[in-house]
Amino acid sequence: MKELRTYQKAALTSTWDYLHKNPQSHPLVVAPVGAGKSLLIAEFARLIQNEYPRTRIVMLTHVKELLEQNMAELKEQFIGCDAGFYSAGLKQKRLNNDITFASIQSVWKRANEFNRAPELILIDECHLIPHNTQTRYRKFIDDCLKLNPNVIVIGFTGTPFRADSGRLDEGETRLFDSVAYEISMKFMFDEGYLCRPVVPETNTILDVTGVHSRGGDYIQSELEAAVNKDEITNSCIDEILHYGKDRHRWLIFAAGIKHCESIAAALTARGIDCAIVTGKTPKAQREAIIERYNKGEL
Repeated sequence: MKELRTYQKAALTSTWDYLHKNPQSHPLVVAPVGAGKSLLIAEFARLIQNEYPRTRIVMLTHVKELLEQNMAELKEQFIGCDAGFYSAGLKQKRLNNDITFASIQSVWKRANEFNRAPELILIDECHLIPHNTQTRYRKFIDDCLKLNPNVIVIGFTGTPFRADSGRLDEGETRLFDSVAYEISMKFMFDEGYLCRPVVPETNTILDVTGVHSRGGDYIQSELEAAVNKDEITNSCIDEILHYGKDRHRWLIFAAGIKHCESIAAALTARGIDCAIVTGKTPKAQREAIIERYNKGEL
């Protein structure tokens, strides 16, 4: 069981107090990357189960990797808990545990199939929920509210707003009421929990003229077509070699799978060992690549 940092304890205490003062509300907990959202979710579930045994908890997110990460954190924090997955991607579909870790793609039509109506819904990366009330997330939550009008929804995110609709706790069709606790990125930097990013000035410019956007983000296929060009890739890699020469390892993010392959080819041509990880990489292969990366072999 992990010892919580001071700010993590404060986040949980504030959320607990918020719910006592605002029953049937749906608060946000804002925590940036590195603040330990998985631990916050696990510890909150543990506290709820200890105070109100057999509370029906559903933890929702959109990718199986986050489900696995959050489940692993819960198992370490809450030994002996009754928890299971409902996720086609993980090939497990269990709805009879006290705590269910579910992918929204798999469970959004299944609220009526739980052995007991959900009482608490925890959503990781909740900024992915639009104000549009006809989405999968909103369909599932609305169905849960019909089964149990007292169900509480808590959203965890590092980004409490969406480019297409503004803050998550504002607007007539908002799901969340307000922020119960916020851990700022500045706090994480100032207290030494995160390293400050270094942003060198680069010479290579990515021209995105003509690339359209949808929902506040570039259309991925158009962006990849615009930037996946040999002259751009080679120029970028040369700059990475220059600015990253004193680094032990790098992570390079690309605009698509073909772009990944172009970057990997450019690195390999320069004698640099690398590997590609995408959403299509099999789990065992992904884990092997990450292990090699962590050992410094890539």
